[in-house]
Order: sequence, then C-alpha cells, then structure tokens
Amino acid sequence: MKRSSYVLSVVNGSYRPLTIEVIRSLREGYPYTGVDAIGVCVEDMDLVRTLVAEAPEEGIWAQRRYRSYVKKISSMVTGTEHRALILIGLSEWHMVLGHWARKRQIPVVIIAPHGCDQFNPREINFVAECGDRILTLLPEPSPLAQEGVPPPRGVNWLGLPGWERARKLKLAPRDIGFPADKPLVVIHPPFGLKNEPKRFLDFLDRAQPELERSDRKVVVVPGERWSKKMLSQYEKVFQKHPYLEVVPDLGLELTRVSDLTISGSNWCSINALAMKKPLLTLDGSDQGLWNVIAKRDGVVQIPHISATLPATQTQDLIQKYLEDDLMRHTLVQSYEGVVKQLRPFSHHVLIEEMSGFLGRRSSGRRNRSR
Repeated sequence: MKRSSYVLSVVNGSYRPLTIEVIRSLREGYPYTGVDAIGVCVEDMDLVRTLVAEAPEEGIWAQRRYRSYVKKISSMVTGTEHRALILIGLSEWHMVLGHWARKRQIPVVIIAPHGCDQFNPREINFVAECGDRILTLLPEPSPLAQEGVPPPRGVNWLGLPGWERARKLKLAPRDIGFPADKPLVVIHPPFGLKNEPKRFLDFLDRAQPELERSDRKVVVVPGERWSKKMLSQYEKVFQKHPYLEVVPDLGLELTRVSDLTISGSNWCSINALAMKKPLLTLDGSDQGLWNVIAKRDGVVQIPHISATLPATQTQDLIQKYLEDDLMRHTLVQSYEGVVKQLRPFSHHVLIEEMSGFLGRRSSGRRNRSR
C-alpha cells in the first residue's frame, strides 16, 4: 500500500509552541498506519532539542547543508501517494526549498505566523508561485487576492497555540508556593539574539529602585528549554540582581497569578493578553507576532519599555501599573477589542486543510487503528 508523507521545516526557535502544536495535531489527526513519520528541519539546534523531547519517534535534524537535506526529503517522499511540505515562517532557505518542491509537484503549505500582511514583495511572489495553501494564526482582512495569489490558494485561520489553556487556567499564588501579601512582578526575558542578555541587564539596572523594594516580590522566568549557552549568559545577569527569584518552567502559571507581567517574548505577552493581566513589553527579537496583534486595534496601547527609555520613566511605568488601580483597569479594558478577534489553535482546521494533500481515511478504519 502506498503511504502518505509530509515534511515540516521551521525558520527558528521562536516558533516552538506553534511547531509542537502542528506536530501534535497531525499525529492525532492521523493515528493510523498510512502516514510516514514526520521529517522536521530547523535552523537552530535549540529547537531540535525541544522537538526531540516532544516527539522522540520522529525524524528531526538541523539544516546544515542543502544537498544532504534535499536528499533526506527525496528519500521520504519517493513512492508515496499523498505528500506535502509544510513551511513555518518564510526565509531565504524556505523559498529555495519551496521552489524545489514545486518542481517535483510536491504541495507546499505555508504557515505564516505573523500574517500575510507582513509579507514583503519577494515573499508575496513566492507565495503566489509556490504556495498551495496559506495558514495564519490571525484572521486576515483579505485572502491576498489583491496581491496576485490565485483563488484556489486561499488563506485559512488556525488560531493561537496555547490561547485556550491560558484563558482557562485558574490559580492562586499559594497554589504554586507564593505568598499573597506582596504584589508579584513576573518578568519574561527576551531571547534570540546574542546581545539580548546585555539589553536585559540594562533594563534591570534602570528599573532596580522599583524592583528591589522589600514590599514586592519579583520573579524572573527563563525561557522554556533555553540552550545552555543562553542560560549561562542570563545567569550572569541574574547574579548582578540578587533580589530576583529565578523560577524555570512555570511561566504560564506565574503569569496567571502575577500583579504585573513584563515580557520580551511573543508567547508570554500573548498569554498575558489572554489572561487579561496588566502587561509591559520589552524590546526583543522574539516579539514579531505580538507586535502584529497589538497593532490590530487602535485602542490597545500596551506600555513599552524601550532600550532608550530613561531610568526615571522606566521606574514610573512599573510603579503606576502596580499601584494605580485605575490605570491597571483601563489597560486591561483596552484588550477587549483584540481579544474578541482571536481564537485558540484549531486542530480541526489544520487536519481538514492537510487532508486535501495527505488523503483521508474512513472513520471506521481510523477507530480500528487506535
């Protein structure tokens, strides 16, 4: 029997939550023998480590050399009846890979985390030429028709990974071992670029008079599965500010019980929005999706602590959004317009979209295989 196969390629580690949701969805949507093990190519080793932990039985490798990677893909798709290439994010490498697949009549599904309106002219041309389907995390105002994408290659909306869990999570500080008698500030440092630990240290230096007050509890949450090198760089930063309590692996829970969240990360900022928590954002390379969301409604004006903001203004922002109930309430109320436009990641939508490329199985066969 001919089998189905698909290959997933990911631009960078900032798409960890999305990549894991896609892998889980396709695994659960095809829980029968008939779809080949997934092949995953990524551009950084940190994401490889994450995916190996999440999906140990699946073939995962880091993209190093074009020829060897194409050889692996070719061996996977040879002799299969249904097949597809899934690209999460666009890059020079992905455009090369997409053209390679198009020449071999392998369908190309593009997941655009930042939305179609963020494509540059070259990417628009690539999508029009090679994209069989475009999937986004956010609702699109128009399906790129005006940009030359043919009607059969429409756009569908997947939703946000982790959105539903963040909205439904209910916790009190004591549930995770924190006293309720002090305001809790939770900080999610930015990650991704080499200079970000240095920028984060600069922020801590400017904010220190407010953060180290004895009547406050300040917790910093390292990113999930940071590389040893990144963690080592940040540990040096944390040591210079001993009032910080470092708590790994509880980012979502801490955001839920926080009185103020300060974030330089896409997903942590989005979680705070879903939970309707007062939020201040930091400069960070992993903020592209968040920036798109925040700009979707003119009412939302999330206070931002830029690298150039003076120390006095940095301290003033933290103090006001911790102590001024009216400002806190006004900020959270401003989320409503954006929150109504968003929805949780839909496994059903992804499976329906991929069934057109990977084939379908009857419900009876699917049930017998479980």
